[in-house]
Amino acid sequence: MEARSPEPSLPDQPILREQVETNRFETEPAPARAIEPTHTAASTPWAAQPTPPAPPWPWKAWLLCGWLLGTAVMLVRLFRGLLQVRHLVRSSTSLEESELNQMLRNCCRRVGVPDYPRLHEPPWIETPLLIGDWQPTSLVPLLIQEQLSPAELETVLVHELHHVRRHDAAASLLQAVLKAIYFFHPAVWFADRWL
Repeated sequence: MEARSPEPSLPDQPILREQVETNRFETEPAPARAIEPTHTAASTPWAAQPTPPAPPWPWKAWLLCGWLLGTAVMLVRLFRGLLQVRHLVRSSTSLEESELNQMLRNCCRRVGVPDYPRLHEPPWIETPLLIGDWQPTSLVPLLIQEQLSPAELETVLVHELHHVRRHDAAASLLQAVLKAIYFFHPAVWFADRWL
């Protein structure tokens, strides 16, 4: 068997044009002239390009994070308030079998509210309050019931029924959500106080 010589290793120097142009079997290379590259590193997509260092967070990302944090805080406050209102309704006493409830039904017919709200007596608030839009509940404190005459009490109930007819509870909830989203804008805070 014939022994084969190992293939020569590639030199660390650039390949010269004359070496490419000469015969493979010649033993003496032609005078050295460097081959000029035909492709640059930028033109070849497979060439390893240096990756630039990651830029620091831009100011828009910081603003977005601040807005998300502020909106989350405002929505948590809103949700907490809704839970307190729910607790207030559950802890109040229903006035379904009272003269005040009959007065409320008469006022509903007069104002034009088809579904009259539930009537409750809250334990710790001092002013009348309407809660909810789809299942409205009117909270009339005992103190108001005792201090006002029947005509004044009817005026209070008519006032609460106008809130039901105009859907003020839904508008207040929408206003609170918009305030949570646009908390950073001073006009929203001004409008919230004005409305």
